[in-house]
Amino acid sequence: MLGTLAGTWLQLRQANEQAEREATRARRARAAEILGPIRALLADVDPDRVVLNLSDTTTAELANIERRWKPLRDKLLTFASNDEDSRVMAEASLLEMAVSNAINRVKWDVRGLLSNDPSPDAHARAGLQQLRAAVRVRIILDLVRGRDIEDLERALEDIDEKEQLIAS
Repeated sequence: MLGTLAGTWLQLRQANEQAEREATRARRARAAEILGPIRALLADVDPDRVVLNLSDTTTAELANIERRWKPLRDKLLTFASNDEDSRVMAEASLLEMAVSNAINRVKWDVRGLLSNDPSPDAHARAGLQQLRAAVRVRIILDLVRGRDIEDLERALEDIDEKEQLIAS
């Protein structure tokens, strides 16, 4: 009788552990499915890349990036709202703001360059916003993977310091 109970208990324990591993894999896969396209969008809105390829079509290309962002934004916030970790929800909100700000900063930089009236700090500010968004993507990925985010939080503090230097 005791052997049967122990065997049943072990089977239940293994089944629970297997279910937990599957849920973790599904969560990671969903995060990658959503954050992968956001990383691609951030690469496309990299201010150095945009300015290097500056042309008459750049404004239209940025409008296309902005159109791509809207459905990704909705997927990101839906994913975060469904996640059991409140830090993921908080970081997703901050990522949403950082991506939107990065797109806008790059648009302002391009607008100034195309009108031959560039702001002296527009490009640097755009770069910092794009970097902030990229770090926030990494934070969410690492939270979902159960990794430490202390180094990434320090990277955000460094970005804050650089932004303060530019502002002063």
